[in-house]
Amino acid sequence: NEALYREDLTETELAKILTDVKSNLTALNIDLPLATSDLGDAWTPTLASEVDVVMSNIHPFFAGKTSDIAADWTWSFWKTHNAILTANTNKKNIISEVGWPSEGGKHCGEVNCTAGITGAVAGIDEMNEFMDTFVCQSLANGTEFFWFEAFDEPWKKGFNEPEIGKNWEDKWGLMDLARDLKPGVKIPDCGGKTVS
Repeated sequence: NEALYREDLTETELAKILTDVKSNLTALNIDLPLATSDLGDAWTPTLASEVDVVMSNIHPFFAGKTSDIAADWTWSFWKTHNAILTANTNKKNIISEVGWPSEGGKHCGEVNCTAGITGAVAGIDEMNEFMDTFVCQSLANGTEFFWFEAFDEPWKKGFNEPEIGKNWEDKWGLMDLARDLKPGVKIPDCGGKTVS
């Protein structure tokens, strides 16, 4: 996950690993879909050609999008950056991470949060707004996704940067450490529609 984003591997190195894995599985008569996940803007046609499933992590929070426009932005980003990579193929395309932090500050994308810039606010109300809109739209249009994430992860506290107001890395869960739904979180009903 996110090997390109972290710069653990180059695209060429990752493609070689994927090719080797597929070759090894094929040699063993094992037919499994091959996938890797990375940021939505890290995917290229070359990398997509190496996998059976393109899996893109798309977080409108990190793009500084407010919760009222975040679902539409996510859909548009995915369609223009990732879905086009598998159009007219038999490959699957899944949003492998999409979510919103329940607290911890605000993020303004590529710019610093200064006066006059709203940015994305980490909060329960904002999480609910984005989740309700995104989940219901995705059910309606058939977008496959994995919500990020079920539970808070306290080990990620080390990635917080309180000196600059970044305190959200460990607060993306719908539930707390005791596996209880966080107070105020509302799981969308979407008019009774479910995944089919």
